[in-house]
Amino acid sequence: MRKMIAWAGSCALITAMAHAAVVFDTTEGCVQLPTQGDVTGVKCFGDSTGNSSTSQNFFGTGTGTFSTSTLPFSYDFTVNGSPFVNTASLGTNSSHDWTGFIGVKINGLIAGSTKLQGVFGQQMQGQFNINTPNGQALTSWQISIGVSNVQKSKSKISLNIPQNSLNLPGTQLIPEPASVALVAGGLLVMGIVGRRRVRP
Repeated sequence: MRKMIAWAGSCALITAMAHAAVVFDTTEGCVQLPTQGDVTGVKCFGDSTGNSSTSQNFFGTGTGTFSTSTLPFSYDFTVNGSPFVNTASLGTNSSHDWTGFIGVKINGLIAGSTKLQGVFGQQMQGQFNINTPNGQALTSWQISIGVSNVQKSKSKISLNIPQNSLNLPGTQLIPEPASVALVAGGLLVMGIVGRRRVRP
């Protein structure tokens, strides 16, 4: 009987601990980040080239249940191409060479995005928070980035994302009340059983 109680307490403890762990599984062009606060994040990188525009998409699956409503996302990349030529014949008047966006989806829904613009050769760095479905399981994730030449010409444009430069890391998670109760119950049961065993 005591063994059964101890086994039940251990299972409750393990279940509660596993419940909070979120793991973003890797895919081609991505590797896992060190675990932070029970979240194993992902980082992606790569290069692409196109005529007037180019983009990259990274996506994968995952496991675990979110215990937080936000996660940080950071980026670091460079766009290269033919320098902007401000002439009347182009019909453009802009201080930047390209425009673009970064978007993150969690479980098929948009979790966060940002619009960007810059000049060729400029290093773009920044961070924004994405929304996560607190209390729901992670099933899939997607990171998309796209850039377009403002000249709308067929000139080459390239997107360079150095290694480790699209980061979706973990952060400290707050356990759900049910998980806290489950852990407390498991520890209590194990403590009682252990105390009885040491009695003469």
